[in-house]
Amino acid sequence: MTIQRLGINQEPTYWHASATIAGDFIFTSYQAGVVDDNGQTIEDVAGQTEQCIRNLERTLAEAGATLADVVKITLLIKNVADFKPAIAVYGRYFGDLCPSRTTIISDFLAPALLVQLDAVAYKPQGE
Repeated sequence: MTIQRLGINQEPTYWHASATIAGDFIFTSYQAGVVDDNGQTIEDVAGQTEQCIRNLERTLAEAGATLADVVKITLLIKNVADFKPAIAVYGRYFGDLCPSRTTIISDFLAPALLVQLDAVAYKPQGE
């Protein structure tokens, strides 16, 4: 089995790959959404959740997968009061797909960060 790392960021405090492909599995990390595709800061949890998922889609595409290949999500939310707006956005993308999900309330190192996620996708090689 080969291991491939995509989107490596070796800046201090980051040191991670956006995705690691190990066999038929794709592990993503640090899918955040503080800044939109136009470089504008997003200050609400629904907007950040939307951007997180868009970023996840791009990361998965780079690894040859889609949201339909996701089997597990870890959703981290800064404030418990933000669960409902975050999960409403999440449901628009994953409601019919129903991957396993763990939701954690967590503080983040970046003060502006309200939500973050990572995912595990399964994509057999050669498909």
